[in-house]
Amino acid sequence: MSALQRVTTEFIEMEDRMRISGENEQGEVTSFWLTQRLLIRLVAHLVASLEKGAPKGGKLQGHDERISEMVQGMAQQAAQAALNSEEIPVKDPDYEHTWLALEVDIKHIDEQLHLEFRNKSGVSAEVTLEVSHLRQWLSILYRLWIQAEWPKAIWPQWMTDSIAETANQPSAPLH
Repeated sequence: MSALQRVTTEFIEMEDRMRISGENEQGEVTSFWLTQRLLIRLVAHLVASLEKGAPKGGKLQGHDERISEMVQGMAQQAAQAALNSEEIPVKDPDYEHTWLALEVDIKHIDEQLHLEFRNKSGVSAEVTLEVSHLRQWLSILYRLWIQAEWPKAIWPQWMTDSIAETANQPSAPLH
């Protein structure tokens, strides 16, 4: 298993699927595909984890749904604002050796989420995310989802609203 330290997520139109290229501590690069079917299940689980307060635990008890959505939306906006795009994306070294992820194991350990992507031959790659990084990655996935023109029904309102809010804010001037 390869524990990835840096990842780049892309939508590849020709394949109609997402590709994750990641680099481990030794600088070795692995690249794998995620289908829409697998991503629908993964996103649903990740969103539910965030809404439950996982991996930290603790639901917003006694609050109505609007307040919960506002809290989620604010947390999402804060994570998106902190997102720095990598100057140098991880590049897929060999398109022919990119493998298809068929399964994802999800584990919550010490306020972190561990995602282990596996193919049918047992090849795997692990990505470990803190809550803020999880929110940032979901934001990236959502933007790519829109680019792919895939159905948006799986995304919660607080996610779509926070992306729209961030997109409408003026960007800071570059110096």
